[in-house]
Amino acid sequence: PNGGFETTGNINLFAGANTRRFVFDANAGIPRIFSFRTGNLPRWAFRVDGVESGSDTGADFAIRRYNDAGAFIDSPIFIVRSTGQTFVGPQTTASGKLVVNSATADNHLQIVGANSPSIRIDNAGSGGTQRFVFGLATATNNFIQGATAGEFCISTQSAGNMLFGMWQTTNASEVMRITTANNLLVGSSVDNGNRFQVSGNSKFNT
Repeated sequence: PNGGFETTGNINLFAGANTRRFVFDANAGIPRIFSFRTGNLPRWAFRVDGVESGSDTGADFAIRRYNDAGAFIDSPIFIVRSTGQTFVGPQTTASGKLVVNSATADNHLQIVGANSPSIRIDNAGSGGTQRFVFGLATATNNFIQGATAGEFCISTQSAGNMLFGMWQTTNASEVMRITTANNLLVGSSVDNGNRFQVSGNSKFNT
């Protein structure tokens, strides 16, 4: 039970028609590691670690990366067991389910595709009735009528307006909106029917 097992051959596990489990069990707070190696030096590892102190804390999951000398570099993917929060890149204390963190200036998150690479936010996993999309228009998908390939587009597919504002602690302070009538409003949420409407003190310089 407390020893080790080594083999130079393959290990084949056949489940057949019944459920089978491959179990790593240890005392609370003891790391459990599944290691991929080259010349007995680690390259990648699945690791469960962290002090377990109740309330589902500890025993967090990480995919760890190692250099040619077998030294630990970082955990490019880290999942907190208590919250399910997933970090891509160095772990931080930011809130949210997915945090992308990188020291690189221009490619924290790269989305690649020949057919309108984009980010889409829906109100449901499938069959969403409200949708917000921003991405790159291509010849096969332009997002907005009149857009040409290579242009950046923002669009909404719902019965609501598109709002722009400044984030605050409890709410956002609206600065501008595009209404369902395709009118642009600055400084007001009331659409008076004009294509472009500015409310409040304004200054235009030639």
